[in-house]
Amino acid sequence: MAIMNEKNRKIFILNIKYFIKISGMKTSALAKELQANHREVLRWKNGERAPTLVNAAKLANYFGKTIEDLLTTRFYYKKKNTG
Repeated sequence: MAIMNEKNRKIFILNIKYFIKISGMKTSALAKELQANHREVLRWKNGERAPTLVNAAKLANYFGKTIEDLLTTRFYYKKKNTG
């Protein structure tokens, strides 16, 4: 699994923002789905905090990805430039 360095953290944040946007889901609804605190989900999305490993796994699973995908694959970039 990738280490959460600054580069991975930025990719992770952009991917989370991207998947929340394309899902059309509000962060409050996502928090409820993940059984997480709404404020924490906002902090993940805004890059203020990294989720725990358990919550990162829940996010990845919810969006049909692996944790490593969310840390290393630029989904937000690929989608934007394919078109």
